Amino acid sequence: MRAAISNVLFRLRNDFQLSMISVLGAIGVLAILPFSLLRFWQGNPVAGSADLLVASLICGSALYAWRGGNPDRAGLTIALCNTIGSLVVEALLGKAGLY
Repeated sequence: MRAAISNVLFRLRNDFQLSMISVLGAIGVLAILPFSLLRFWQGNPVAGSADLLVASLICGSALYAWRGGNPDRAGLTIALCNTIGSLVVEALLGKAGLY
């Protein structure tokens, strides 16, 4: 267990791009997931599903980068998911979706 943690820390310290993808991916998922749950709870499954899909794609892209995939592609995927997801939720919810 200790070796795995030190391996993760080593990769984060020595690969700036991977560390940025990891941090921004985690922040994105932690920020979007509560909105998904809130929208399901409010009875808006379409917007909740859109948020859940965006969070899942961000998480998948970060895992792809961690598993040795192309970090440039993972970063581009995360940026596109955030942008397209924001536009879809804004289209579904109107001005309330902008926030």
